[in-house]
Amino acid sequence: MTDKSTGKVRVSLTESPNGEALVFYDDESKPRAAVALNKDGAPTLAFLDAAGPLKAAFGVRSDGQPSMVMVDNNPQIVFGIVKGFPVLAIMDEQGDPRVALTVTAEHGVALYSFDKDGHASNLLATAGHASKSEPEPPFSAKDIKEFALVTLGGATGAGLLELFHYLHL
Repeated sequence: MTDKSTGKVRVSLTESPNGEALVFYDDESKPRAAVALNKDGAPTLAFLDAAGPLKAAFGVRSDGQPSMVMVDNNPQIVFGIVKGFPVLAIMDEQGDPRVALTVTAEHGVALYSFDKDGHASNLLATAGHASKSEPEPPFSAKDIKEFALVTLGGATGAGLLELFHYLHL
């Protein structure tokens, strides 16, 4: 779809080997938002900054799990269901999880930190959690990172990063 007054493309429907996307462009003809469906049928709403890199993705993964990933070169904030538990994770500049907040199986709240090697420490445990001295979360740092990568397509080869790279977004 083209803006009649400027002749610039404002919306396009684009197809790639990895899926389809309805892409919205700004006044400078740069892609800023997209509604994408990858080849596995996973829908995602994505936002890009003016320079082009993906900044945020919200969607439902092909395994049915809802996800939200904020990106700055690597995943930085991840919100989703990891191994059956709701998780809010903050990542470091390499995209490795450093802190994760979750609701435990006992309906308490737990806050975990992860060192650079992915080892967990329990920083906080509330009522319903067996004890703060039990440092192992019900998921690993690797589980969180894989969740983010699958959401973005890095581990499956069929997600947003590959779709946007193919589309040159």
